[in-house]
Amino acid sequence: MTNSFPKLLQTFRHTSFRIYFFGQLVSLSGTWLQRIAEAWLAYQLTHSAFYLGLVGFMGLFPGIFSNLFAGALLDRYPKKNIIVITQTLLMLQAAILCWFTLTGTINIQILLVLSFFQALISGADMPARQTFLIELVGKEELPQAIALNSVMVNLGRILGPVIGAFIIPLAGEGAAFGLNAATYLVILFSFFWIIPNVQQIEQTTEGIFSRIRDGFNYVFGNKDIRNYLLLFGFCNLLGMFYSTLLPLFAEEKFGRGAEGLSVLMAASGIGAFSGAFLLGGLVTPSRLKPVLKAGTLMLCFSLISMAFNPWYFASIGILFIGGLGMMIQIAGTNMLLQHVTSDEYRGRVMSFYTFTFTLGTPLGNLWAGTLAELTNREMPFLIGGVLLTILLFIFTRNRKGIHHA
Repeated sequence: MTNSFPKLLQTFRHTSFRIYFFGQLVSLSGTWLQRIAEAWLAYQLTHSAFYLGLVGFMGLFPGIFSNLFAGALLDRYPKKNIIVITQTLLMLQAAILCWFTLTGTINIQILLVLSFFQALISGADMPARQTFLIELVGKEELPQAIALNSVMVNLGRILGPVIGAFIIPLAGEGAAFGLNAATYLVILFSFFWIIPNVQQIEQTTEGIFSRIRDGFNYVFGNKDIRNYLLLFGFCNLLGMFYSTLLPLFAEEKFGRGAEGLSVLMAASGIGAFSGAFLLGGLVTPSRLKPVLKAGTLMLCFSLISMAFNPWYFASIGILFIGGLGMMIQIAGTNMLLQHVTSDEYRGRVMSFYTFTFTLGTPLGNLWAGTLAELTNREMPFLIGGVLLTILLFIFTRNRKGIHHA
């Protein structure tokens, strides 16, 4: 494994990838800053577990309406152009949210509407960014690029909450939203120097709905793609809601406020960062099957432990393990799908991957927030962890090797 880390870092020799990596790192740090500010703002406006879950739901679920359309477009149009459009729209969304907050006119309804539009735009942005990597490094180095992309995402998950720990208490949520809007300028300007190796775009007169249907048949006709997507879906539905409910733990259970929330979020982010880096040394798809199972078990352990743990500092370690397992599942599934997928279907397959995420995670946020409101904040962690453990063993007991499509 140690010999593969230099190979991982060699991916930076591609100038366009290097520029993209650091530009996206700045932008994603702002994105995570906005997410923690949105969660804290929703809590301050309502003091409700249900609304925390609903904001998390609205921040992702509407993306299902753009995921599959984006996948069909990505196999026909330049990915760079699509990313520039989506990043510009996300910048405008953050700027509008900043204005409402700084003027004191923000309320939970406006926050929900703006979260809806953020999710709709992100639904097209996510598969575009995933499929763009191959045009920056080529197929042979794609696993390393995916691992480094996950490292970059989770550096943002660490930096965003750390920045939030200072910005939100000192300047408020509006300043956090404004700073996020400014970070999009970095990635937008960086695209002037990014020159992708554009793949040959398929010329076809086939309608967009026909292309979506063709992609659906391809995904569910391939056992490996279908099974890994289903496992990924269960993890999103039952195990990845925890960050949405962390304000309840930070404020009500541990009495640590926004600073404590930032520390808990950062602990999960550091775990996820570690998981992404470990996957950089596990780039052979044949080794991913047991790793994905181990990562899911880590996530289950973290969920069940959070249900019973009464100590703040122990929660930091538990969330580190949960973040580690979560990222092994997210990045490992991404690596495997891109490895086994034919180039002409890559956009559509990765749109199903992001569709699974944007469907399962917000539904998880919604049921977990509702259950926490009706019972207590620990119950969703216990039920999610137990159910996911059972489903993991049912799902993996007859799994076999990995095959190309």
